[in-house]
Amino acid sequence: SCAYRLELIASNPTSEKKIRLPTITGTQHTDIMSKEQLSKMLIALDVEALQFRVLIHLAIATGCRRGELTSLQWSDVDLDNTSLRISKSLYQLSGEQAKIKTTKTKKERIIAIPDYCSEMLMQLQEEQRRKRLIQGTAWNGLDNNFLFTKANGSVMHPNTPTEFFS
Repeated sequence: SCAYRLELIASNPTSEKKIRLPTITGTQHTDIMSKEQLSKMLIALDVEALQFRVLIHLAIATGCRRGELTSLQWSDVDLDNTSLRISKSLYQLSGEQAKIKTTKTKKERIIAIPDYCSEMLMQLQEEQRRKRLIQGTAWNGLDNNFLFTKANGSVMHPNTPTEFFS
């Protein structure tokens, strides 16, 4: 379309007259957990690592996408006002380093979180401080300060929450 507008080509090969887009049939289906299933999941979650408990509880409480959650830094957390600032998303292409981009809507939003999530975040912050002290210069999270990290402090791969949740 751009080449046609710039008069680099005589006709638009992507025009509706030349190609036919497939029609989508059927309806999209989204699986939603029942209260019983959610309750069982949260009970099972109690024995998991703190950062995964926090991540899943925040996902449930906020509806944030996995890339938005994994891109959260401590500067995005407001424990006094029990809220999160969502302004970016983490993604990683195969064979490349993780990168940050703007959110899908390209708009920053402030999301209130339940008090119990704030308490969990304080516990996570303290746990990270202890890990940082133990690992010293081996801790890779000194510059980025992400909430959800690998064992060495570097940013968590954005697929990790999906793999964990599965």
